[in-house]
Amino acid sequence: LVSVFLYGVGASGISIAQSDLPKEVQADLLQQQIFSALGNRNYEAAQSLFEDRRALGVEASPSLLFVESQVLIRLKDFVAAERRLTDYLAASDRQGEDYKKALALFPKVKASADAERDRQEKAAAEEKERQRIAAVQAEKEKAARIDRAAFEEAKAKNTIEAYAKYVEEKPAGDYVVAAEAAAWSVA
Repeated sequence: LVSVFLYGVGASGISIAQSDLPKEVQADLLQQQIFSALGNRNYEAAQSLFEDRRALGVEASPSLLFVESQVLIRLKDFVAAERRLTDYLAASDRQGEDYKKALALFPKVKASADAERDRQEKAAAEEKERQRIAAVQAEKEKAARIDRAAFEEAKAKNTIEAYAKYVEEKPAGDYVVAAEAAAWSVA
């Protein structure tokens, strides 16, 4: 029965068939899957399972928080690793090898997390500037199309009045010189 039950557990967590189990039991099953994924060095799958476990709302033991921080470091997600190490340090009993390792790791992980946040902020600022420039360019192109359409309308009428109206409405328009020359040629 147990082996059949375990076949119902997918790579991304507990299947819907087990949803009637208490959340704590689901969390324990996910924890088994996490350690199985870690045994296979499948850190992405392990992290996905950590997220599934966290979604259950069942508190993780300090040691599990430390393990997750290690997975996140391997995945180079230093911002999340810093969060998990912080959670671990806050929840731990300040004893043992894991605590010493966490203390030694924390400054390095924090520095990497700070650098990652700086990169993210810089990338966000660059993207915002790209969008601003694109919006300005789009407005310029729209204005140029409107200007061109107004000149084409004057040109289609080919009267002094139409060219004069264009020059009056668009004194800084791209076609002012052409409109003035065209008005002289019509006269």
